[in-house]
Amino acid sequence: MKLKTIITAALLMVCGTIAMAQSAAVKGVSKSVFTLTAYDAEGSEQGRCHGLFIDNKGSGVTRWSVLQGAARATVTDATGKSYEVQSITGSSSIYDMVLIQVDGQTQGATLSRNKEADGSKVWVVGDAKSGTAGTTVTRSEVFMDRYNYYVLGTAVSAEMVACPVVNDKGQVLGLIEEGVGGRNSRATDVCFARDLSVDGIAVNDPQYADMDIPLTLPKDREQALLAMMLTSEHGNAAKYAKIARQFTQRFPNVTEGYSAQAYYLLQQKDYDGAANMMQQAIAKVNKKDEAHFEYAKMIYQFLVYKAENPYPAWSMDLAMSEAKKANEIYPLPMYKHLQAQIKYAQQQYQEAYDDFIGLTKTPMLNPELYYEAAQCKVQMKANDDEVLQLMDKAVETCKRPLGGESAVYFLARGEQLQHMGEYRKAVADYNVYDTLVAGRGTHDFYYKRARAEEQAHMYKQALNDYAHAIVITGDPLYMAEMAALQLKLNMGEDALRTAELIVARQPEYDEGYLLRGMAKIVLKRKAEGIADLQKAQELGNDQAPKLIETYK
Repeated sequence: MKLKTIITAALLMVCGTIAMAQSAAVKGVSKSVFTLTAYDAEGSEQGRCHGLFIDNKGSGVTRWSVLQGAARATVTDATGKSYEVQSITGSSSIYDMVLIQVDGQTQGATLSRNKEADGSKVWVVGDAKSGTAGTTVTRSEVFMDRYNYYVLGTAVSAEMVACPVVNDKGQVLGLIEEGVGGRNSRATDVCFARDLSVDGIAVNDPQYADMDIPLTLPKDREQALLAMMLTSEHGNAAKYAKIARQFTQRFPNVTEGYSAQAYYLLQQKDYDGAANMMQQAIAKVNKKDEAHFEYAKMIYQFLVYKAENPYPAWSMDLAMSEAKKANEIYPLPMYKHLQAQIKYAQQQYQEAYDDFIGLTKTPMLNPELYYEAAQCKVQMKANDDEVLQLMDKAVETCKRPLGGESAVYFLARGEQLQHMGEYRKAVADYNVYDTLVAGRGTHDFYYKRARAEEQAHMYKQALNDYAHAIVITGDPLYMAEMAALQLKLNMGEDALRTAELIVARQPEYDEGYLLRGMAKIVLKRKAEGIADLQKAQELGNDQAPKLIETYK
């Protein structure tokens, strides 16, 4: 018993000596240690670990595996203050490290510039709860020519994972990585994490796709714009709003960040907020014309596409005023173009037409101008040939070789030709459109082309397009058109199968019974056919009584 007591006392003395050996600089590193907590989309905690602030501007290093896929995350510093993780500056799944950014002033640790010699005494510094543990460098290696990887002389507890390893001067060597099988601990150079970065296209990296935490925008404006644009295409509005706020903070004199935030506020139906954001842009940005133009465009698009949710402060007159201010500051064709579009929306069709045609004589020349001029002619009740001439010009102006952006103009000309009874020419344009959209047209398109093909006596093609439209939506209207054409072509069995499908899917649809009845009559099943016609009559079909009288 006495021997045990002596041994215990001796161990306590050793521990006390180790504790006393810690320099003030070593102890001070604990002020830079934080705890990260990551949450999933439902708000449940998905992981927790330590990390380290590396400067006084909110930059921190922690474990990537804990943060990856999180909807949000917070860090709590040594004083108990919590910060939201604003963005991710870079990550490495290989070394399980991530560089994060929080909004606030933080106490950053000093990073070592030199490799620590093997056998050196080092310290693993945790927070107030996990404390500090002394150990030695057993072995060190260099990776990527300039970063250090350390193997330590002991294994530390799981609570110390992602805590810093420091030398006697309190300079940080690395972060403790997660241990496996009780092996001695390892530490990866924090300078490696400090140097992590992303470019504009990094937002498309799959490892960030399922996160609501955005990336830190690159310092280069063009790369930052690219990142913001690509984020908008991902459909995560909240994430896009965060990255737009970042952009405005980094580039406060540039319009794009303000307009991106304003569009997000519009989605949230915060109309006052959107208007105020654009007023901030007008007040703060260097290129005032761009801010006035973006505001005018926003108002115009809102009034055209969101008319069901009016905002009294916005009108086409205000949109025109802003567009004119943009053009007065720095005249550009696109500013005049927006004014022409606003005039069209105000039903000033002749003035809008004159503007669109005038713009075709500027470097802005493009097929859209002729298309919009054609729409003005339609509204002015011009003859079909005038409209078609403008549609022809739109198609002629499309860049060659043709790309997907040209599809809409072939579609529009095809619709005009179909309206004029030029069915085969219309089908030719529809075929070009279908090619340009790689066969991914809407059900409306395939129905439209089928109608033109039927009128052009291109029956096989029409049946194929009706079938295509049916596959996309299963709309009984398309089935009815197909069955009617099958009856016209004396394809009784096919018409019956189509009509059976209509009745099965829409048992209260009168056309289904009418067509099934006619198919049965064609197939010499007269009594059954008349019964179906009578059912169609019961459901309110106007054609059924006369057909019953005819075939009775």
